[in-house]
Amino acid sequence: MAREISGVFETIFPHLIPKVVSYINSQNIAIPGFEEIDHKLLSESSIQKSMIFEIASAVAESSLVFGCLPSWDTLLLNAVTKQRFHYDAEVPLVLEEGDKVIARVTGENLVRGLASLAGSKSLLLSDVVIAPKIPGCGWISSGVGDFAIGDNLVEVKCSAKNFSSADYRQILMYWLMSYLYAIETNSTEWKSCVLINPRVNKMVIVNFDELVRLVSPGGSKLQLVEKFRASIEVGLSRF
Repeated sequence: MAREISGVFETIFPHLIPKVVSYINSQNIAIPGFEEIDHKLLSESSIQKSMIFEIASAVAESSLVFGCLPSWDTLLLNAVTKQRFHYDAEVPLVLEEGDKVIARVTGENLVRGLASLAGSKSLLLSDVVIAPKIPGCGWISSGVGDFAIGDNLVEVKCSAKNFSSADYRQILMYWLMSYLYAIETNSTEWKSCVLINPRVNKMVIVNFDELVRLVSPGGSKLQLVEKFRASIEVGLSRF
């Protein structure tokens, strides 16, 4: 969603620049109890890295819902189904043993991170919400996030690199959608977000009010909303 309206995004969040992204990333913390993933397994894997991520997410979700793992065929089917909502997934015919290890360890690391975040809010792992709804606005359709814990959104990335400006653009747009919805329904927007990478042991906890002040200084949140509404109305007039 944020990728499709990058011009609008740059207008309302002009200070999301590499220097600011590096500053936010410098505040990353480690996942408690993290298990290292053998780099040799990663280099030898022949399936798409995005698919490994989806399988790892399926591992985590199965652990949260059922407390155990189904068959690898079932996990693979679940991952492909989710992946095809967004991309043309390249479906592996079989998962090699190394791929299973990567997916299992990554998924277990994700569960460890979610458990730690839930505990910090005096909540249980069973309180973690899978695929929380992200409201839409105008021509921007609704969607779902990865996880939520209370008023905290959790987005998962499995890149070998640091979190990018695109990652922060994504969560800012999710916050903006939730804020618009909160105004319209007299409810509460997302207060914070955690970007978590269970592959390389990184978590960045971001307070949305602070992030908005960093990347869009000099105005209130309501002014930001009005600027955004004006921008998407311009977008609508082009159709």
